[in-house]
Amino acid sequence: MNPEDRLDHLLRRQPIDPGEISAREAEMLDAAADVEALRGIRVPSDFAARLETRLRARARELQSGAAQPPSLNGRHPRKGVFPPSARRIFIAAGSALALLLVMGIALFAASANSLPGDWLYGIKQLRNQIALSQAHTPADRARLSIQQLLDALGDLRAEVREGRGDSDILQALAVVHTQTHNAQAAVAAIPAGRERTQ
Repeated sequence: MNPEDRLDHLLRRQPIDPGEISAREAEMLDAAADVEALRGIRVPSDFAARLETRLRARARELQSGAAQPPSLNGRHPRKGVFPPSARRIFIAAGSALALLLVMGIALFAASANSLPGDWLYGIKQLRNQIALSQAHTPADRARLSIQQLLDALGDLRAEVREGRGDSDILQALAVVHTQTHNAQAAVAAIPAGRERTQ
């Protein structure tokens, strides 16, 4: 028995034991009951005739393959700027860009606790370079360079404390050396005065 025949059989057989039908069949029976309730609504005959005419015309259009958007009071609905396939492409591209942005933000956040030798450590160094490039004054740049030096010393301590391999510890030492040089150069670039003394 195909699904349509079974549904007809179930509609004729009332009441139905809920244990003998699937969830899908229960949904279909509910829909059939809703349609049956709609049939009880009185519709003005002129409206029903117009609706039937439109539905039949639309069915003929769909069968002939020349389907056009349905008209509303003689006016055609405004067509979109892009065809549906282009809209789907734009939506997919926008979703991909949003996903990449979220992943980038997550990687930037996760890289904050990485140590030399970790695969995220390169992102942490990139973050440090971006922060330095955004420093407005030589004093701000020097403060940031000193803070990054202190962070590099903390990373070196963590490498030693965790018993990391020699290559990771040597990489951490090289970072401390580079950050020390950067901090010294940043302090030297501050003009003489109170900020340089501080």
